[in-house]
Amino acid sequence: GHGSDVQGLETEAIYDEATEEFIINSPSVKAYKFWPGDLGKMANHAVVFAKMIIKGEAYGIHAFFFRIRDSESHTPLKGIEIGDIGPKYGYPYKDNGYMAFSEFRVPRSAILSRYVSVSKDGMIELKGDPRIGYATMLWIRVQLLFFGWQVKFSNIAQCVRYTLKRKQFKSLPGTDIERPIFDYQATQDKIVSAICYSYANLTISHFCMDTFYKMEEKVKNEDFSMMNDLHVLISSLKAYCMDYDMTTLYNLRELQGGHGYLYLANIPGWIDAWSPNVTLEGDGYVLFQQTSRKLMKKLKAVAKGKSIDKTFYPYMDQVLSVEGLTESDADIRETHKLCEILRVAISYELLGLSKNLTKEDQHSFDTKWNKIYQVELANLAKLHAVYMTSLSFADQIPSLSTDKLTQEVLTKVCNVYITEEIMKFAQTALLEGYINGEQMVNIQNYRTELVESLKPHVIALAESQVIHDRMTQSTALSGYDSDYA
Repeated sequence: GHGSDVQGLETEAIYDEATEEFIINSPSVKAYKFWPGDLGKMANHAVVFAKMIIKGEAYGIHAFFFRIRDSESHTPLKGIEIGDIGPKYGYPYKDNGYMAFSEFRVPRSAILSRYVSVSKDGMIELKGDPRIGYATMLWIRVQLLFFGWQVKFSNIAQCVRYTLKRKQFKSLPGTDIERPIFDYQATQDKIVSAICYSYANLTISHFCMDTFYKMEEKVKNEDFSMMNDLHVLISSLKAYCMDYDMTTLYNLRELQGGHGYLYLANIPGWIDAWSPNVTLEGDGYVLFQQTSRKLMKKLKAVAKGKSIDKTFYPYMDQVLSVEGLTESDADIRETHKLCEILRVAISYELLGLSKNLTKEDQHSFDTKWNKIYQVELANLAKLHAVYMTSLSFADQIPSLSTDKLTQEVLTKVCNVYITEEIMKFAQTALLEGYINGEQMVNIQNYRTELVESLKPHVIALAESQVIHDRMTQSTALSGYDSDYA
């Protein structure tokens, strides 16, 4: 058992009616707890998930809270083996450990009893709805999305400061003055790309957090109608954003040359610290498959005439009737028309995969899902995350209480992000004839124009989040109060 197969966990909690205790056992090495933070050296107590067995019958996985180390000597209690799992890449300061149990006894009261309780004679009472436990997992993933844009902005601000001060090559015509490396198009392109993605990340993070709070209020009234759909959205975004975050951080590190390798510059520290998030709280391919599976189910529901919540699937009711070709360059430069290209792309992808997965041929559904179309299914989930991010960004700009120039600049930022994603994911829309090769070239040229037009605004965009020097933690490069001369 493991995080994506909770019901397969093998740790046992066997109830002993005579003593009113649970006997905690790890029947095999596969049942060892492995990776829990603060376990290897520090933790004195633990919440342990185990298969509850009463009178020989298993009653699923439940949580137990109990002491694991002596309060005076800090040594593991008898019947418990604990150790550190050793050095690792990322989170080097986190005390991850392993733990195994051998006939370790805890009182009946150790079971966390908000949703289940066990009487003295071993009778089980279920209370409330255990689905609320998933809210914690969702909240952690929302927090990762929300903290992600702050991490990126802190490193973007530092990178902009560096590239404006660092000079290299005497390439200015008629002078022997070296140019700031920010002057070079390749540098500007990477920085502006990072800025635009980070603003997109910021807007979808706020959307997810606001939606989570709405779901939380409903859950308090035993209404779980939003939970599954929010889980699907956040699953795709967590996988997509954590991977994109790492690409962004690597690009920012490279832009700072040799200085970018210095731990004094701190970006290597952020890369070390952030890289585990690609895997923890859900591996990307697992989350993408969960998203794709749900999208397939939603498509079936639409085909049967059922209504779909547009908050989470704003394109789903149009999937079965993709129509309307873009006619002109002017249309392509309009934000929602760019979003439309992504909508058409995801519609074609969804329809094509659904047809291939359900048609009768020599391959089973399982073979198709896991061996033939798995990569395409992951791309479908990525495209879902990209479209939701693009639409959220585009929809939020008009409602901002700000001046016209800021609105125009943010619209350009949004369009840079969308055009970049179109060039990655719109292959299906191109192949199906929704857009043509010339229009794709125009989109690419439009993105280049946008990047150039944003050059005068880069400092404002990079510093707008007022990232404190405590966040950048860079002693080698400029601080927030430095000038850009």
